[in-house]
Amino acid sequence: MIKLFLLMILVSLLTFISCQQKGDQGMSFADGYEIRVVREDLTKKAIQINEKYILVAPAPKPFIEKTPEDEEEEYIIPGDIIAQAQIEGSGQPGNVYEDYFSSIEISPEIAPVKIVLVLRAPKYNATGEEQSMMRITHSPRTGRNNHIEIETSEGKRRLYLNSDGTLSREIDTDNLEYNPFGEVNQMKPGGKGIEFVSTESEILVSGKASYHLRVTDTRLGRMVFDATLAVLPD
Repeated sequence: MIKLFLLMILVSLLTFISCQQKGDQGMSFADGYEIRVVREDLTKKAIQINEKYILVAPAPKPFIEKTPEDEEEEYIIPGDIIAQAQIEGSGQPGNVYEDYFSSIEISPEIAPVKIVLVLRAPKYNATGEEQSMMRITHSPRTGRNNHIEIETSEGKRRLYLNSDGTLSREIDTDNLEYNPFGEVNQMKPGGKGIEFVSTESEILVSGKASYHLRVTDTRLGRMVFDATLAVLPD
């Protein structure tokens, strides 16, 4: 009896295990089917996206006419040029550039003239780098002001640069733009430059002149600018 009872228990266990395995197999088949369905759905969506954005030729972009590169603006010096200089420097703050202009012959006719100083910065410096905005600082301290010195019938005449675009024999403290901390003129590289015109007439005996200028650039890098002296009939 005991053996028969044990045999029946063994058969029942085997039957239970077999049923459980079949149930697990059925569940794994169902899970696999669901995974395949999801994959097929994602594949269809991917194909639709490819057909819409990749396999179809893109719409032509609207034609935009290319504008030419900015050209340096020409600056026509009024009157007769009497002296010129190309000035190079480091652009560090407080730098003073002082030297002689390259003298050009002037008319032998003795007549009073107005003097014009034009400062202009090329768009690119001597090494081909694009230049930044330059500042001409007018310091009120004696001997540190921007000025030019030129030979006149009354001897060497020092003319001071004022921030309102004038050249005066004295430091113009009545200038509305003047203040004790100094004023600044901006010089755009590639632009037409800035000019300073004498407030009084002078009789020149030669085109020899010197300059004393404080110029820095906004990036404090290497820089180059041109200085030109011209005369206008009074």
